Amino acid sequence: MGFHRLQFQTANGEHIALPTNLLNDDSNEPLLKFAQTHGHDTTQWNPNQKGSLKREFFRNVSLTPENDIANPLKDIKWTPFKNALRDEPSLFDYPWAVFSRRIKAGLLHAVLDDENKPIVTMNLISKLKGQLYEELGITDINPEEAPQAFETGAGWSDKRFRNMGLYSQLRQTVLEEAQVKGRLLFSQAKGKGASFVNIQDGYTLVNWNDFPFSASLMGWVPTEKQCAKNPSLEGKFLLAAGKVIDQPENGLYTNGTIFTKTPEGAPANYDFIANHDWNSFHHLWVNDLDKLNRFEKNIRHALNIDDDMPPTDPVFQYALENWRNHVARELFNDKAILGSNKELEQRWEEFIDAPAPV
Repeated sequence: MGFHRLQFQTANGEHIALPTNLLNDDSNEPLLKFAQTHGHDTTQWNPNQKGSLKREFFRNVSLTPENDIANPLKDIKWTPFKNALRDEPSLFDYPWAVFSRRIKAGLLHAVLDDENKPIVTMNLISKLKGQLYEELGITDINPEEAPQAFETGAGWSDKRFRNMGLYSQLRQTVLEEAQVKGRLLFSQAKGKGASFVNIQDGYTLVNWNDFPFSASLMGWVPTEKQCAKNPSLEGKFLLAAGKVIDQPENGLYTNGTIFTKTPEGAPANYDFIANHDWNSFHHLWVNDLDKLNRFEKNIRHALNIDDDMPPTDPVFQYALENWRNHVARELFNDKAILGSNKELEQRWEEFIDAPAPV
């Protein structure tokens, strides 16, 4: 688990601690004075255009290496985060009790201010473990070499620090520190804010129904059978981490794939991004569509599902239901990360990068 602070790059390239109380003032004047004191020419910065000056200022801001926080629950003042859980419930799918478990398990990362209060948070969670490896026929492989995919989420920023790119910085830093930057990453989002973070980072918006086995590691809509058994599940969405939430107005996003950047890294699909009703759908994002295609194919092959088998086939439906049962048992309540395997090392060195087994 990593905890970081903010640092500012002076005009001569030196990195110094950034006093976060500079952001306590609604005026931009403290930021201007600080930048000028450290050699920056701010005459081209526009203090009158909303957000412009802060964005210019934060171009020079980065994260320090990990801080050694001995007891995160005790040493960090979580009150602002707890208040956000209460005051901005649309940003969160879980209560404080779940986040406190994630903190204890080393799954929640944060940027801290001068008073040890969190100003940006995110989690990185492994999605394959324990019984899921067994179900895929994976045994006795080194955990570091085992097939894996991750979820990034719990993205929250203190209002003073929003739209400054700090969540993206924290996510990239955590991925690098965890040495998982080349792995498949999922993110699920039901509103505009989290979606735009994924757009900024070049993630791809995909159709939930196109990747049913992979997408189940994030969640699924209750089946007709489940709703008949429990009518209260109508209109709900089952998060794979063990919580039932309301579907937004239009349910899950099940339309076409949307790339947010070209292969060269330039922004793409402006019209869709500008006009899509982000608050009316629950979205599934991935960092690499090719990896997701291989990941889905490999899972299906491991579960004896042929490439051309239609989703309506009873065998397909049974396999998917059984897979989801395993997902529910293994991933609910953020259980400890389990799983070791050796046998599959030769067949699937990288579950998402190697060809599916014949």
